[in-house]
Amino acid sequence: MKEQFEQIREQIHEIRNFLGPLDLKLEGLDYQITRSRLSFELKTLELENQLAQHSTQIAQHSEQIRQIQLFIKMPGLEIPPLAPPKN
Repeated sequence: MKEQFEQIREQIHEIRNFLGPLDLKLEGLDYQITRSRLSFELKTLELENQLAQHSTQIAQHSEQIRQIQLFIKMPGLEIPPLAPPKN
């Protein structure tokens, strides 16, 4: 009976030795995943900020274009034709 318990203990020890490096690899993998997630979140936030900034600029340009179009369509406004270049 004592011999069987000793065999079981040795087998458990062998399993722990086998799984030890795997635990270290999984721990390293967990670190890499966490680091990658943080990097992804930071880049996503930067992209969202850039999109918001560009959206604001596009809205401003659209308003400027609308005002120019209204100005061009004003009655009584005549734009002279372009004169040919002088040599």
